[in-house]
Amino acid sequence: MNQLRFWSACALVSLGVFGCVSKSPEPPASETSPAERIAFFGHGKLFDAAMNEIKLDDTLLKQMQDSMLVEIQQFKGQDPGSEDKAALAQAQQLLTSQKLADNEAVLLKSGVIHTLLKNAPRELRDKYTWRNTAIFYHYWNGDLKLRVLPDYILEILRNLHLFDPANQGTPTSYMNDCRAHSVPIPPDWAETGTAWRKQGTLSTNLLSPGSYAEVWTYSDPAVRGACIALPRDSGAPGSLAGIICQSATTGHACFWDNQLRSAPANVLGWSGQRLVIADLVDGATMADAKNCTGCHRGNNVYLLSPDDPTWAKALRGPLVGGSTGTFTTRVETSSDNRGMHPRYIPITTLPDRPGWVNTFATGGCAGACHEPPVLPRAPSMPPACALPSTSDPANCYGTP
Repeated sequence: MNQLRFWSACALVSLGVFGCVSKSPEPPASETSPAERIAFFGHGKLFDAAMNEIKLDDTLLKQMQDSMLVEIQQFKGQDPGSEDKAALAQAQQLLTSQKLADNEAVLLKSGVIHTLLKNAPRELRDKYTWRNTAIFYHYWNGDLKLRVLPDYILEILRNLHLFDPANQGTPTSYMNDCRAHSVPIPPDWAETGTAWRKQGTLSTNLLSPGSYAEVWTYSDPAVRGACIALPRDSGAPGSLAGIICQSATTGHACFWDNQLRSAPANVLGWSGQRLVIADLVDGATMADAKNCTGCHRGNNVYLLSPDDPTWAKALRGPLVGGSTGTFTTRVETSSDNRGMHPRYIPITTLPDRPGWVNTFATGGCAGACHEPPVLPRAPSMPPACALPSTSDPANCYGTP
């Protein structure tokens, strides 16, 4: 059964709570859906193209969710997998039962939209995935009482892959901004007991040549992109461990360092530590002197040496611990396409922090890997970047 026919127009909404959506003709190209009013999302708030805040009342919320569902129905997508189909069926049964509280129905609907979009045409994914997620977290964070949900509702939300309430604690506004831009959100990092997997140590440490560094990766089962952690030195207090996550579908990237937001002067170290993502400094809160974009520039955020065997696992695989099929360090689409290739976009805050930009520059490996860094201390890319066999991004990154 086709995924988008799996849901009838009336089954897509909760009868009695939202009413029944009648399938309408495809709107003219000049018209936009209610959800497209959202042009920006930041600090838990929604904004239109003129940066006016959008107040999301029940009526507008219903219009936005229903308009997305109606438009998704108009396009043929791939069949859902058996797990997704089962989760969609559970959500459908509850949404048509008329026994849900309003907040439960809203959250389940967001989960349904998220899962349907996974197999929808790219134009719909690009248009609605981040907007649906922004609506979800705007609503979720608006009232802490919303988080008191029955376990069976939380389990369906997990199965719909919208988020994992058990793994992410209380997200920061920065995490919400990242999630709304389809950036995978990392689980807490630790050497054991998490979904992070150690890929090995580096023989080529670009940040500090000759110093010890480990490479860890996280592969989100539902979000295409990558999370990479780089614990360095001994792991004792004062040893750095940076985490960067990047979306393959939007090009946006997010940054965390192992310093507490409440006491940023102290570097926690990482050996024997559990780094709680929501407690760490991030692209919105780390010191101005730690501008990550001084080194991280170009068509993707990661500074990888293609010669190094450990970095090769992240670029071309196979990964230790396997992958969910969504892991890639490549930026596939982006709104920044200078240099004739998609480029990564740093997420800092809204508006962007001054100087935290992926400034375009020519020369170096701009056609394949990276553009020249701003900081003179940053080393150049080792030799494989310039070799004909690897200067083609398809060779550098392998098959996505």
